[in-house]
Amino acid sequence: MSISNLLDSVKSLPPPPPVTEEPTDKPDETAQPDKAEAPKQQTASKGSTPSKAGGGAMSNAAAAALSNQLEQMEMATLGALAGAGPATEGVLKTGEVPTGALDKAAASGAGVGVGGLSLGGGGGAIRPGAAGGGLGSIGSTTAGAAGQGSGTGAAVTGPKGNASTGSAAVSGGTVSNAARVVAGMRAGFRNCYNRALAQNPDVEGRISLSIRVGPGGEVQGVNASPSGNLPDSVVSCVKARAQAAQFDPPQGGLAVIQVPVTFVKQ
Repeated sequence: MSISNLLDSVKSLPPPPPVTEEPTDKPDETAQPDKAEAPKQQTASKGSTPSKAGGGAMSNAAAAALSNQLEQMEMATLGALAGAGPATEGVLKTGEVPTGALDKAAASGAGVGVGGLSLGGGGGAIRPGAAGGGLGSIGSTTAGAAGQGSGTGAAVTGPKGNASTGSAAVSGGTVSNAARVVAGMRAGFRNCYNRALAQNPDVEGRISLSIRVGPGGEVQGVNASPSGNLPDSVVSCVKARAQAAQFDPPQGGLAVIQVPVTFVKQ
């Protein structure tokens, strides 16, 4: 009896609505519906077994609706990403900074670039090991004329001096090469004077030399009488140069040569 009542209850339930999928393309409104398919769908609907309400399995209609919602959400997300503004709009709040100016600056060649520091397009990049003068070259440069930048500085030298010798006066004997040997000592006398000028540019004066020549032409002694403001270093240097001279043996065995030396700036 219970089974019979259950079968009668099932037969009395209304048929479920047919499951139809929405067409992707818009249907042609002028086309005539297929009359032969309608009875088949109704027959299949009447003969199908109704699903229980609240069953655990998802129906085809619910699965189709959920899939359609997921596709719409995916398309909306892609549209939102494609229509997003500049990258700075995602970082800075609207109204704080004009993001358009920042995007133009980032796209331009000015500012910091890859591989070095770019100074806004003017000048070259600053890189370690680049060609150019270092700090060690600062001391060798000096300011040039207006608008010409810096140039190489010329070395500053002190004044130059000259040593002139008067005629050699020989007494006590005859020395054949006295004048020639005295003329050859001028370069040494001039060097002595220039060393003194490097320390004091106002040095000038005169030295009277008395050179004693021995039997073999050697210099046995030198006396020096300075005048002016010549320092002792010049006097001692001149005497040492005269002491190293070599003359021809004087006739008579001995001779004395008087030589005046004058030191002046050129």
